[in-house]
Amino acid sequence: MQIKLLLPTVLINLTAATLCSAAAIDRDPLAATRRLKPVVGNVTTSDGTVLSYRFFNHTQPAYANAIPVIFASVGGTGQVQTDWDTVIPHFTKKHPVLAFDNRGIGLSTVTNDSLVTQQNMGDDILELTKHFGWTHINLVGISMGAIISNTLYMSKWTT
Repeated sequence: MQIKLLLPTVLINLTAATLCSAAAIDRDPLAATRRLKPVVGNVTTSDGTVLSYRFFNHTQPAYANAIPVIFASVGGTGQVQTDWDTVIPHFTKKHPVLAFDNRGIGLSTVTNDSLVTQQNMGDDILELTKHFGWTHINLVGISMGAIISNTLYMSKWTT
């Protein structure tokens, strides 16, 4: 699998731009994300964890060959997939986008708290990519999400 990590500084700049532009147009910074109408679903991992996700631009033919963007949870152990809602509309202009809740957080579940590890959270991203049949991804994460992304990147490195 080929993984491309996107730089957090780019994401921070996009977040600020999104908040300013969305507020000026809609007076509601989350209105653009609500209009995208994602597919909402779940994936069950091999250890019984259920991962909740939202998939944007799933039916756009123009994005059939585009590399998807996956957002790893911002705080990893306390923040949820909707925390990306101010940024998602910018990425959906050119990519399919997947936002999900880490195991045991938000709408995702875990069968045993001892299964909530950095490595397992990284492996969950792999489970999601297998579920969708993706071989290349762009991975975005800040804070704990960046640590999880890097754990996956380092443990599953391919050229």
